[in-house]
Amino acid sequence: MATNPELPRLRVNPRGHLRVLSFTIAALAVMVTGLAPARAEGVLVLRPLGEAPEAQRSVVESSLRTALEALSFDAVFESEAMAAEERAEPETANDFRALGELLRSQYVLAPAVSFVPGGYTLTLRIGYAPRTRLETLTVQVRAVREHERLVEVLRAILRPEGMGDAATRFAGPDTQAATLEASASEEAARRAAEAAAAEAAAADAAAAEAAERQRLADAETARQEEEARQRAEFEAREHDLAANDAQTRWENRERYGRPQRMMLTGGFGMNGVLNPTPGASGGLLAQLQGRFGYAIADVPGLEIRGGVDIVFGASGGFDLTGGAVYLASPWRDARVHIGGGLDLGYYQAVTGNRVPQLIVRAEALVDWHATDKLWLEAALPSFSVLSANGGVATMGFAIRAGTRF
Repeated sequence: MATNPELPRLRVNPRGHLRVLSFTIAALAVMVTGLAPARAEGVLVLRPLGEAPEAQRSVVESSLRTALEALSFDAVFESEAMAAEERAEPETANDFRALGELLRSQYVLAPAVSFVPGGYTLTLRIGYAPRTRLETLTVQVRAVREHERLVEVLRAILRPEGMGDAATRFAGPDTQAATLEASASEEAARRAAEAAAAEAAAADAAAAEAAERQRLADAETARQEEEARQRAEFEAREHDLAANDAQTRWENRERYGRPQRMMLTGGFGMNGVLNPTPGASGGLLAQLQGRFGYAIADVPGLEIRGGVDIVFGASGGFDLTGGAVYLASPWRDARVHIGGGLDLGYYQAVTGNRVPQLIVRAEALVDWHATDKLWLEAALPSFSVLSANGGVATMGFAIRAGTRF
């Protein structure tokens, strides 16, 4: 049995003969008012003292209350049953017995608390009034196992026969609490590791998601750039194809005199005399015309022509002419050719002045390839000069239709 170990510094009233006076007055007041009935296995718990802050000592007092209730003791607490005036601490077994008898409690418990990290050191002085016995036990209580520790310690020391081997079994550290703390520490470490792993996994997932978003964004950008490049290439090809097609169509446009090099056509013309001879009233000359042409292969559009006209109207006769025409092809798709021609020939009148004459004719020409076989030609204007009587000039038009072969 361990008795009177080293205790925390306690408050002591130097007037020893007054040390129990306040308890006596309080006990009498309780008995008079009926607030302190006789108790079996009653425990008087003095206010906890010691080096711990007052707030922690109050918490320890509450924990002692809970533990005593769990053990079914009738506990009386000094903080509730007595005044809070300055009092002397009980020191001897007789002091403890006197307090127990005054409040009809078998046990008087005087705790002292000293703070340690994660718990506290609890020094308990236990007075047993029936046998005037005083024992002391110092134990360590950890927050992780406070209630269980207090219950087992109080059960071992609040016995009529005394604490027995409790001094060795419960004195000092709580090994079970140490095990629990170690387990709790391991669990906390495990949870921290799991939390760190989860956080790392979340960070990795977030990084992977960000990388995936970036990859998709880069892929989308690359796709758009590729589409833009392909579209640009397609448009360039289309432009080149269109340009090449246009160039090809231009180069392959229909040219006058190709591929059919010979031409045969006939038509009708009308000319008016511009400078009639003195005394003449002028007049109109009509022609029935026939033309034959042969295109020059090396010069597209150039054609050698020969023609014959039957003239009637103001003068009757005929002419034989030879010359050339040049017709350009300025449109890519339209089968229309424009140009001009010059003829030189012989005119023979059969009425009036029958003197043979030289005829020169110049024409502006428009040829239209109307169908596969049909060609239409208009000469407008058609200007002719006859050498008779100092020269007779005529101007008019001609319309001809024919084919090429």
